[in-house]
Amino acid sequence: MTISEIFDVHGESYFRNMEKVLIENWNIVDGIVATGGGLPCHNDLIDDLNEKGITVYIEATTDIIVQRIKSDVTRPLKKGKTETELFTTMEVLQRLRSQFYNQADISVKSIGTPEQIANKILAKI
Repeated sequence: MTISEIFDVHGESYFRNMEKVLIENWNIVDGIVATGGGLPCHNDLIDDLNEKGITVYIEATTDIIVQRIKSDVTRPLKKGKTETELFTTMEVLQRLRSQFYNQADISVKSIGTPEQIANKILAKI
């Protein structure tokens, strides 16, 4: 099932519990994992992520986030929203989630090309 289908059929709570089980059983030795924006904010998963490896918060403005996701029809929290409603939703989520994101080991601003951002992260590691 896609994330949207899981949200539609089982709800967000079910999805978040599945994330918790996945993270608790993860045994990744070497690699990079990009999580969804909500994952670190539920079930104390930021603590689990910090224990399992180096966490990185790539900080983007609400404008940048909206531009990146406004055409993505697969995002459940975007479903049925106008661009203005999406902006408001993302702004609220960023405020609520910042307390978790700020617990990441490394924080960099999402300014520049992907290569430049990766280099900023590597420099901090």
